Amino acid sequence: MGETHQPSEQAPEQEPSSRERQVPEIDEEISTLQRPLTEAEKSGLTEQLLRDGCLNDVVAWKEQNKLVDGHNRVEICDEHGIEYGIRYLSFVNRQEALRWALKNQRSRRNLTDFCIGESALKLWDSISPGQGKTTVDLNGNPIKVDTHQVIADEVGLTRNRIYNIRRILKTDPPSEILSELR
Repeated sequence: MGETHQPSEQAPEQEPSSRERQVPEIDEEISTLQRPLTEAEKSGLTEQLLRDGCLNDVVAWKEQNKLVDGHNRVEICDEHGIEYGIRYLSFVNRQEALRWALKNQRSRRNLTDFCIGESALKLWDSISPGQGKTTVDLNGNPIKVDTHQVIADEVGLTRNRIYNIRRILKTDPPSEILSELR
């Protein structure tokens, strides 16, 4: 188990201790990779955390001190004063941290293909240099980038599935339809 964190109960004007300064920051882009919990899921997680405590460490990007996994647990634990452990992992760069977070979400939750694709598409710009742009292969030959395929390969979906999810999202469908797809 990693370092234990007890949420601070100090008044805001007091200087935080060095331990509290080590609490990972929330990174908006990383946190949006997670599908928001339904009310039932949040209620169940809250009940479990209140009953058993936080059994699994949250994960932070060591070099940047940013949370990459455990956003929901941190929110609930902080709200209820529940201690949680922090495990630090090293990533070469932001892209690697984002990819790890995405793959970790896929392996941990019962997510639909739509949810996986929707989360992966949030990384469109950081995963690939861009649809139709040219890059070079190992021999220096120019090749066109197929971002749909790159993203599909990252998350284990087909290129067509990623393409169709992107088309659906571009139409800005009503929330009722999104709820059914998720």
